[in-house]
Amino acid sequence: MKASVANTRVGTIKACRRAYLAPAIGGNVARLFVKEGELVKKKQLLLQVWNDDLMAQLNLHKAQIKANKATAEQACELAAGTKRDSLRLARLKKYDRIISEEQLDRAATKAVADRAQCLATKAAIEVAQANLAIVNTAIERTLIRAPFDGTVAEINAELGEYVTPSPPGIPTLPPHRFIGYQLFIRVCSDR
Repeated sequence: MKASVANTRVGTIKACRRAYLAPAIGGNVARLFVKEGELVKKKQLLLQVWNDDLMAQLNLHKAQIKANKATAEQACELAAGTKRDSLRLARLKKYDRIISEEQLDRAATKAVADRAQCLATKAAIEVAQANLAIVNTAIERTLIRAPFDGTVAEINAELGEYVTPSPPGIPTLPPHRFIGYQLFIRVCSDR
C-alpha cells in the first residue's frame, strides 16, 4: 500500500504507530507468513522461528495428559470398589461377627490408600497440564505476531536465516518493521 501526502507547511511526516519486531528467542526463520506492504490484523502471525523440538514436547505432554486421565479413571474406580468392600465388611462385622478386626482394618486402610492414589493421579493430570502450558509459552516465544492492525513496512529476514532478539542498547535490525494504518500518516508541525 502506497500513499502520497502533500505537505503545505513545514513539518515532519511520521507513521502514527510503529513497531520494530523481533522474536523473543533466537533461531532460524522457519516460516514467513506475510510480505512487505501486506495489511495485517492484530495478533496475526508474521514469522515463526524453528520450533520443531517444542512442538514434539507439546505432543508428548498432550499424550501424557491423556494417559494420566486414563490412569486416574482406573485408580478412582478401584478406590470406589475398595470403599464399597470396606463398607460391606464393616456391615458383616457389625451384624454377623464373622469378620475379624484385622480384616476390617486392612479393608479400611486399602480403601483410604486407594482414595489417596486416585487423588494423586488427578494431581498428575494437573502437573502435566502445567507442563503443557510451559511448552505453549515457549512456543509463543518463537512466533512474531502483529501488535496492532497495520501494514508490514519492511522484512529484514529470509527463510533459514538466523534471527536474534534485539539486545538493549545494541542497535540490530529487527526482522519486521510494522506500521499502523488506523491513522496511517500524521503530519507534525513545529508551530
